[in-house]
Amino acid sequence: MTTENNITALIYTIAKQQTQWLTATLKTLNLNPDQAKALDFIAQHPNTNQQALAKALGRSAASAANLIKVLEKRTLLTRQFGQHNERDKQLQLTAQGKTLVTQIKQQFQVLDSLATGEFSKTQRQALLAQLTQIKQKFDS
Repeated sequence: MTTENNITALIYTIAKQQTQWLTATLKTLNLNPDQAKALDFIAQHPNTNQQALAKALGRSAASAANLIKVLEKRTLLTRQFGQHNERDKQLQLTAQGKTLVTQIKQQFQVLDSLATGEFSKTQRQALLAQLTQIKQKFDS
């Protein structure tokens, strides 16, 4: 199967290349992709809990707990008791974690620029609309 005439094969190839680039880039920040996703999720959902993080990452609760322990040990996040439930610990980024999230977002901007930097605004908007349409087909 050639990628030139097969849209899904081309999307798959691009996704694989981007994943390789991103994994290598995150490695320079001493992170793996799941750790980066976890930090980004917590940044977007302050005071979230372990269950919500596990669901967002598609991991088991035990696997998410291990990931949280690693990030906590690296002082990238803290766990604090919830106001209404002492068993439910809320996750918050530390200043160091917030700085790392900023660096992660910068790397995504670099990746976006690598992929579409030479496109006009109209081309970018059209591509984004088409890819969003494809994604929505798989979301349903």
